[in-house]
Amino acid sequence: MISNDSSFLDFHDSRLFKTFSPVVDSSLCTSIDSCHASSSCSGQVLDSHDLDAMPDSKCSLFESKLSVLESRLTATNSPPAFGLSSDYFLNLHNRIFASRAYNFEGLRLPVPSSLCLPVWRTYLQEYVDYGVCDFLEFGWPVGFDYSRPLPIHTNFHNHKGATEFPAAVDVYLSSEIAHHAVIGPFSTSPFSCPVAVSPLNSVPKPDTTERRIILDLSWPVGSSVNDGIPSGLYLAQEFALVYPTVDLIADRVAALGPGCLLFKRDLRRAYRQFPVDPYDYPLLGYSWNDNYYFDVVLPMGLRTAAMACQRSTNAVSYILSRAGCQVANYLDDFIGVASITRASQDYEYCGSLLHELGLQESLSKACPPSTVMTCLGVRINTVDMTLSVTPERLDELVVLLSHWLTKKSATKSELQSLVGKLSFVSKCVRQSRLFLARILAMLRTVKRNHHHVKLSKEFFRDIHWWLRFIHVYNGVSIIPTSAWSSPDAVFATDACLSGCGGLTCHQFFHIEFPRKVKDKFPSIHHLEVLAILLAARLWGSQWRGLRLLVYCDNAAVVSSLNSGRVQDSILAACLRELWFLAASHEFELRAVHLSSAANRLADLLSRWHLNLKFQEEFHAKTASLNMQDVTVPLSYFHVADSV
Repeated sequence: MISNDSSFLDFHDSRLFKTFSPVVDSSLCTSIDSCHASSSCSGQVLDSHDLDAMPDSKCSLFESKLSVLESRLTATNSPPAFGLSSDYFLNLHNRIFASRAYNFEGLRLPVPSSLCLPVWRTYLQEYVDYGVCDFLEFGWPVGFDYSRPLPIHTNFHNHKGATEFPAAVDVYLSSEIAHHAVIGPFSTSPFSCPVAVSPLNSVPKPDTTERRIILDLSWPVGSSVNDGIPSGLYLAQEFALVYPTVDLIADRVAALGPGCLLFKRDLRRAYRQFPVDPYDYPLLGYSWNDNYYFDVVLPMGLRTAAMACQRSTNAVSYILSRAGCQVANYLDDFIGVASITRASQDYEYCGSLLHELGLQESLSKACPPSTVMTCLGVRINTVDMTLSVTPERLDELVVLLSHWLTKKSATKSELQSLVGKLSFVSKCVRQSRLFLARILAMLRTVKRNHHHVKLSKEFFRDIHWWLRFIHVYNGVSIIPTSAWSSPDAVFATDACLSGCGGLTCHQFFHIEFPRKVKDKFPSIHHLEVLAILLAARLWGSQWRGLRLLVYCDNAAVVSSLNSGRVQDSILAACLRELWFLAASHEFELRAVHLSSAANRLADLLSRWHLNLKFQEEFHAKTASLNMQDVTVPLSYFHVADSV
């Protein structure tokens, strides 16, 4: 249900508002102004009486610049004792709304939170995203485009995930009100401006009987709060939300070497520690038991919440990096990689910093330094230098993929679930990502979660590829330890219209194409990639865990190998076979274009059968290399789905 009136005009352009008389309790103005004038470093936001009695030494961090360990705060998992009522938040909103500007731009009234902003500002003085301090102190604007109309929806209902689990919702509301993250209950809207009331939902939390409560800010489709937030823009500024990957963590492990240590820290209540700009409180409403409630912190389900959380924890990672700690932050998770000599120190420093900043940590989820740890859903072992997924997850994928072979169409939600399941394997096996990318490309064509898309032949070929690969994959992958600037091995191939050849290290092959092969692969670029496939079938088992460069004189083939993008079905079939071998043997492959003259040895091998002079020249050029001639079985020419 969204109520509407004409006082919501174009905020970003005209800054014009219909005249209204907000109800402001003057007795609270002093308290708000006091909060603006002073700031506490105790991890609590206090009322005006506490602020009047606060000694100046409480806010002396700018002058003293105490270290983290010297000024460590006491951790607590109990709700912060703000001593503030819903009326406080309502009056804070009314003052800011009347100013016709977001809080960080206009009045700059500190909003209640447990964050210690002087500490943030001290550490982040040279940080490129220093503006995050303003959002943490004065609230994160939702990012809604107020030029959009807010229609009234009279058929509002909470989702079944909420109505069928009322006890979970009751517990959630009680806890969030105690944490001053929610204001209410109100029998009618407490605001003098329009309010958006979105449905509640819940989903099960993994490995527990508890439910996660979500505010569905994407309902109703087309006119929801999230629909009014521009994608890829925040306050008219472009942004790209970038998360750390398993690759980043694996690269750090590779740099430090076998036996280095991993550790983790985790924030409690993630988004709910970060305040919303009071101007936007009316956008975050919901109804329960005939009463209205409004979030005053970032809700789960808000389009910009992940961006705000990631930017906030990015700032924490920056502070840690200045102290020499290698920590990757994924929303509320902090994953550290350190040498044996400093891992414990980094782990303790990270926890101490979170407390000093006023961030509440989930101590039960903290993982002290270890050589084996699950990070971003993947098990990392720094002794064996491996990434792995569990056999149970692989078994689940076999069942899931088999089911997908029976489908003709799918919804966006179903495709998202499939991608999520496959991503655990693709995090470990980089070579498999090509076959996830095409599914992602299909996913991007579907606008709404309930919309269907017809599944293509290429989609089913990719599903078959995944099934075939998972049947041979044991769930364990090697962490690459070499940089692409210095590949582990190099090989070269070439093809002409009647034959092909290739060489690597001390071996080489050459073969004339059988008639059936020439009929199936009519173009030279097909034959060029076929030569590379033959090399991978001959030597792939010797390349396990290596990074390789292949020299090829066909620019189109080089481009397809490096990008994974092909329009040609025959070329696509060859690449499926090649990447299956790469994934199975865990080697990575890149192609480099050479002219025919520069690729002379491979060129001679491709013409071996045409004239004795090509054989003699090859032997003359490789006389000192002790090269071995290997035979290509005719079965190696088979390529599934090549016609």
